[in-house]
Amino acid sequence: MRLRTVISGVCLLFTVCVFCVYTRSRLWPGVPGMLVLSLLLISAVNEETLRTRFFLITGLICTVSVTYRLVIVIFPGSLIGMDPDEYAWAIRNVVNTGTIAGSEFSIFYEQTGIMLAFGGVSSILMDIPGREAMAVYAVVLGLLVPLSVVVIARSLWPTHPRIAVYSASIASVATATLKFSGWPIAQSLAVVFWVVFLYLFLRYLGDDWRLSALALCIALPFVFTHKLAPLIAFLATSGVLLGTISMRLRPSKPPLRTSFRPVVIFSLVVAALAYLQWNMSEYFAGVVWHLLRTVSSVGGGESGVVEVTSAEPALNGLTMILYRRGHALALAAIAGIGWLFLLTTQRRPATHLVLGCVTVITGTTALAFVAPGLSFERPLFFAEPLLAIMAGVVLSAIVGSDRLPSSKQLVRIVFLGLLVTQAFAAPAIPDSTHQPRYYLDSNEMQSKQFAGVYGPETVHTDFYLTEERADWTGTQNTKFEPIDRAYLTGSIEGEYILHRSISVRYTPHLLPQARESIWVLRWNPKATLDHEYHRVYDSGSTTHYKY
Repeated sequence: MRLRTVISGVCLLFTVCVFCVYTRSRLWPGVPGMLVLSLLLISAVNEETLRTRFFLITGLICTVSVTYRLVIVIFPGSLIGMDPDEYAWAIRNVVNTGTIAGSEFSIFYEQTGIMLAFGGVSSILMDIPGREAMAVYAVVLGLLVPLSVVVIARSLWPTHPRIAVYSASIASVATATLKFSGWPIAQSLAVVFWVVFLYLFLRYLGDDWRLSALALCIALPFVFTHKLAPLIAFLATSGVLLGTISMRLRPSKPPLRTSFRPVVIFSLVVAALAYLQWNMSEYFAGVVWHLLRTVSSVGGGESGVVEVTSAEPALNGLTMILYRRGHALALAAIAGIGWLFLLTTQRRPATHLVLGCVTVITGTTALAFVAPGLSFERPLFFAEPLLAIMAGVVLSAIVGSDRLPSSKQLVRIVFLGLLVTQAFAAPAIPDSTHQPRYYLDSNEMQSKQFAGVYGPETVHTDFYLTEERADWTGTQNTKFEPIDRAYLTGSIEGEYILHRSISVRYTPHLLPQARESIWVLRWNPKATLDHEYHRVYDSGSTTHYKY
């Protein structure tokens, strides 16, 4: 396919995406659908165009990655998720006070304040409030993650540009990366440093000490950005160390010559940085305590469980696992095939160093996947760029295989399936089906502002509307109280109710099982409220009731 046709098609798909989002007042399925089709269209360029216009194609992938993330960020009336509200408020305080100590945030991020400092600098340079400055993470992640994957893949396999194209496309749509681009947290900035560190570390370690020193300079802010960052950095260097040892022990003709000394030095320096961060933040003791508590609580119950009589989980059992975690299984399965293929066919030292790093990081993600009480999305966020490269190797190998009949059709099917499992996964888009909408629309924001100004001293509403910040001029309004227990039991009480007409409820503060189950009501609260209360204000999606 000609490049001009591809660019025209990508522009048309983006136009359709914007039209669907604003006419349906919803991100899903317009954003993931058009994103997948755009990347599929870009991958369809012919070999001659791919080799002669490779940098233009890379820029097109990065442009698609950034623009669709900006749609996700700009469309909602509020920030996506509740954690970004706290970060944005802390950044606002940093800008106003000129010091991280005045952020009124957690002690950890006041001691290791790279996230707050970066947000404050972005807010000042762009002359926008802290809330709007959070959009910078969508741009930075959308640009640097696929770009770093491209340069790593090209440095390892310079004669196979299609590996880089497939890898960058998968990385730009990988579920955790897509989610935390629009739902920015401290780890979002840590992953930006991570992909740059990964490229410098894997590509130039032992070959150019100047660039190895630059990797150490990147490692310093990286480990002081997020709580998990030092562990990931240490595991990455340990994985490369294991890869170096395995190469030296493996018999080969001619023998492989690898430099063992710089890898050890690099690993020790990163371990020292990790120890420094854990010692400063006292985080390591907390990790140990959490792991011990998790192990000791396996099979145990918790008291105070609410009996849910008027709601049911939106998804159950295997369906919930596939819908919320199937993206990780699909990516890991294809990447595992790529890992085995490289292990059995490649003998270059750099490739085996990458395999060692992939092994350790993916093993950590797998441990979090099966362990109770641990979030597997956090290590997966770090692992996705590496897994995308392994998956790109598989797709490129299928295209170049003479043994597989209809190899081009097969690779299109596998590539399309991988893109769909990532983009249409529940965590990727904040308003996908069978899960709550993790943002407030403009009507809900105005409705909460109205209740904050004109409502009584106590306003009863759902948990998400209670926690989401609507007023950015003062402290968080404390008049709102969640009544999700009443929604789950079918008996609403209170003098003033702010009701949202939503089909799926998010109640992590009530029940231990509610963290794993998203609830769908079996009754119509609005009909009950209309019968027993007086309407005060109605914005369409929200209604104010007074007893």
